[in-house]
Amino acid sequence: MRSLLLSAIILCFASASLQAEPVRTPHTEAELVSETLSLEPGKSAWIALRLNSKKGWHTYWRYAGDSGLPTTIAWQLPPGFKAGSIQWPMPERFKLGPLLNYGYHGEVLLLTKIETPAKQPISTNVTLRAKANWLACEKICVPEQAELSLTLPVENTKPATDKRWYPKFEQTRKNTPQQFSGVTAFQVQGKQLSVTLKLPNMKLGEIRDAEFFPHRFGVISHAASQTWAVTPDGVVMRLTAGPLVNEKMREITGTVRLSFKVGEKTLNKSYDVSAAHQDTAL
Repeated sequence: MRSLLLSAIILCFASASLQAEPVRTPHTEAELVSETLSLEPGKSAWIALRLNSKKGWHTYWRYAGDSGLPTTIAWQLPPGFKAGSIQWPMPERFKLGPLLNYGYHGEVLLLTKIETPAKQPISTNVTLRAKANWLACEKICVPEQAELSLTLPVENTKPATDKRWYPKFEQTRKNTPQQFSGVTAFQVQGKQLSVTLKLPNMKLGEIRDAEFFPHRFGVISHAASQTWAVTPDGVVMRLTAGPLVNEKMREITGTVRLSFKVGEKTLNKSYDVSAAHQDTAL
């Protein structure tokens, strides 16, 4: 009985040592967290950079808007491991005077898919390291960074989910844009930019709001009002064109958030879109 208890205590301490303590900067808490308790050879796992800003402070989206910088992650992985790109959840809008930016208050998880090599030895521990850089802003902005690490065991079984973090990974995925599978187009008329989304199965009558978030500078005037309408062509968003938009531009990319009325509730869905130039309506 004593040996079993001692084994349990040793296992508890060994498991606890796998999770590194968060790094605390003046305005942010940062750490690497895993959706699962282990890794499996030849399979991918979701690892997240977790940033938790102090009250009143925020970090930035993939495109910051009128000012700011996106968070970056430089991975330092064991041989054979591969990291995908950051999966960016939908941002908030921050307005400061004439400026409008995109980012996150409070806690955000930036997910990355990490691939474990097929020949990775089992029953061993591996350490994933990353250098994260972000801009923490309130009324002023402060560049911050952290050297982070996360150690996980490699086992030849399907990994169990980490009950502490799995719900937050699920919520983040629900708030992460999907690739739009319908037809997207844009038109330019003077200073007006019109973006149209057409999807056969979209219930247009249930749409209550539509917002466009550009992926780069110069596409729209961020702080200008956006309007939308449902037409026979689909959902049309009317925006104020940015300084780089003209009739010769062939493509624009961005993220669209649609709000649907479902019974007494409002459901938000977001899509990454790549819109082709159209001289006439769809």
